[in-house]
Amino acid sequence: MNEYIEKLKETCALLRKETEGLSEEATTRRPAPDKWCIKEIVWHLADGEEEAFTIRLKRILKEDRPFLYSVEQDTLARERNYIKRGLKEGIDTFCTQRGVNLEIIESAKSDDWGRMGSHETRGVVSFKDIVQTMVEHDVKHLEQIRKLKKG
Repeated sequence: MNEYIEKLKETCALLRKETEGLSEEATTRRPAPDKWCIKEIVWHLADGEEEAFTIRLKRILKEDRPFLYSVEQDTLARERNYIKRGLKEGIDTFCTQRGVNLEIIESAKSDDWGRMGSHETRGVVSFKDIVQTMVEHDVKHLEQIRKLKKG
């Protein structure tokens, strides 16, 4: 479990590093009309950290096999107009909420990692599965940002 926690702790600094010094044009350039730009990815990470991961972690720890809703990420990106929001504000929001989630994860007892919930699209998931998904989600989107920077 410690390797997951260490990876989750690294993401904020990596996100800042990968976006440092980028122009507005670079952060709003979409690779295709239906694909996200860097700003949209950052805000997706920020909103997902709270609206998906925080809620899921807390509910799995407090409730017996809770139903965990899926988040309609493309709808959020469009409705909240992520592309018009500030990049630094998005990163700061993500980092703040990641700190909250790390507190939840680090305070979980070893038997909490096996607690289960039922995800709307993924089926039965454990606390550990959610933490692992967070790590995979970070890796995926950091790589996506790296590719967008290269053009």
